[in-house]
Amino acid sequence: MAHALSTLKLPPLLQRILRKLRILPTLPPSPIQPGESVWLYNNIGYRDAATNRWVVQFICAYFYRGTGKDLAKVVANITTMIGLAPGADPTTEQTIANRVQPFLDTILEGKTVQVAFNQAGDGGNENQIFTLGPGGSHGVSVNDVFVAGDWREGNVVRSRAIMPGTGESSGFQSCSLINFETRFADQEGWAVVSDIDDTIKVTEVRDRLSLLRHTFVLPPETVPGMPEAYSRLNSLLSAPPWFYLSASPYNLFPLLSAFVASHYPRGQLLLREMSWQELESFIVTITMGTQQYKENELEVLIKNFPKKKWVFIGDSTQKDPEAYAAVYRRHPTNVRRIWVRLVKGVDVQKEKELNSKERLEKAFKGVPREIWSTFEDPEVLTNEVKVMVAADAGRV
Repeated sequence: MAHALSTLKLPPLLQRILRKLRILPTLPPSPIQPGESVWLYNNIGYRDAATNRWVVQFICAYFYRGTGKDLAKVVANITTMIGLAPGADPTTEQTIANRVQPFLDTILEGKTVQVAFNQAGDGGNENQIFTLGPGGSHGVSVNDVFVAGDWREGNVVRSRAIMPGTGESSGFQSCSLINFETRFADQEGWAVVSDIDDTIKVTEVRDRLSLLRHTFVLPPETVPGMPEAYSRLNSLLSAPPWFYLSASPYNLFPLLSAFVASHYPRGQLLLREMSWQELESFIVTITMGTQQYKENELEVLIKNFPKKKWVFIGDSTQKDPEAYAAVYRRHPTNVRRIWVRLVKGVDVQKEKELNSKERLEKAFKGVPREIWSTFEDPEVLTNEVKVMVAADAGRV
């Protein structure tokens, strides 16, 4: 039966379902082809503690181009009719369709892509070609690759995926994110982890209708005062590497990467893989199981940068306090400071519990009081960072 089915020209989504049910065999690795898209994340290179060589983690997502386009337009029309975007004009409907489409495009398993790393030969270092992948069951590949070169803290290089076709005429620029940056960070100095939703971007995750509006309908909105605060932090901490750790699914990468690049210090986005290619799992992904997910990602960062002085910034809406505190208890010499933004005005009843002294003291049990604090006004965050930096300088 499997052999008979494999000889048929089945729609990509049906093929994927049959492979998931193990009716069709798993695809062998294969290079990306015309009609297929790839997203490449900006990333941060680090020195491997064992070899002292530079390592870069490449994260890629692979899709069949435009397979969800028509359905995305239907979804946009439905969201208007049910009141998610009341009175939406054609421009708003197109915005909704564009944001929904990455959830509906059929993902690609087993794909590989070549990248031209350091395409311009920056810093006197040679261009290098790497093959990334294959993509896993969620259409995402993660590859840790040793890169040659005499790199220094803060060096930034630009790279590009090598796609089928010839440059601009190949048509990939409109559907793929094939250009990316790598910033190199040594083991010493500061590093910052920041949540995104309701820490630096207004999302209102505690109100599901507002969550959907902010994600799929409204222009991305910064939390007031946070862009200025992060700019000052970036200066006070001598331009540290930034990691934006979010429970948002990777399908939102185009939206969130553009948002961060427009308003905040450039850094690496760490986004969650969705369990299955269905839009309704979005709310589950962003609101459930976030603590363990974030703890796992933070453990990897500390493993890769064991000598960094880590600063964690999050908010009170989900499990940032619990996740950050748990990692501190395991790595008290690595994690120097934790800040939690108290979110108010979304779900007043729930916020009484989430922002309560009892909740926070329970979350941070065993964590010294001088390590963690809360804030509402970003200016408080800036002032406390100044105190932290001065105290650290006096410790040396």
